[in-house]
Amino acid sequence: VLTGAVVAQEAGVAWETEARVKVAFVYNFPKFVDWPSDDPASPIVVCVVGSDPIRTFLGELSIRRVGSRGIRVVHLQASDPVPACHMMFLPRSEETLLPLFLSKVSTSPVLTISDIPDFASRGGMIGFVTENGRVRMEIGQGTLRKAGLKVRAKLLEIAKVLP
Repeated sequence: VLTGAVVAQEAGVAWETEARVKVAFVYNFPKFVDWPSDDPASPIVVCVVGSDPIRTFLGELSIRRVGSRGIRVVHLQASDPVPACHMMFLPRSEETLLPLFLSKVSTSPVLTISDIPDFASRGGMIGFVTENGRVRMEIGQGTLRKAGLKVRAKLLEIAKVLP
C-alpha cells in the first residue's frame, strides 16, 4: 500500500523528469532554428514568463553554451516589456498570460515555446505535449514562417507539424 507521501514523492520525481526533458529540448532548439539577422557572437537569450518552478531548471541553462555562444536567461512578469529574446518559454501555470505575451512578440522573430495545452494551434510555435509519459512536440509551421524563423528538417521530423 502506497502512502500519500510516497505517491506525492513519485509525482514530484515524474514532474522533475518531464521538466528536465523540456529544458533539454529548449537547450537544443538553437541548433535547429535559424533567426533572421542573428549575431552569432551574441548570447542566445531565453525569456521565461512567470514564476513556475520550471524556471529554476531553465535558469540552469545560463551556465551552458550552444557551440561558441553563451545563454542568457531573463525572467519576465506580465507587466515587463519584452527584451530582445531568441526564445520565450510560457509555462502552463501562466496560461492566462498567453494572449498578452503572444501579442507582445507577434511581429518579432521570437521562438515561442510552451506546455500550455494546444499551444501550437493557439498561435504559439512549439508546444510540448505529454503522451504516455513521453514529451512530444507540436510545431506551428505557419506561425514560425510569419516570424521569419527557419526550422531544420531534423526538428520537423520528430514533431507533429501543424499548418
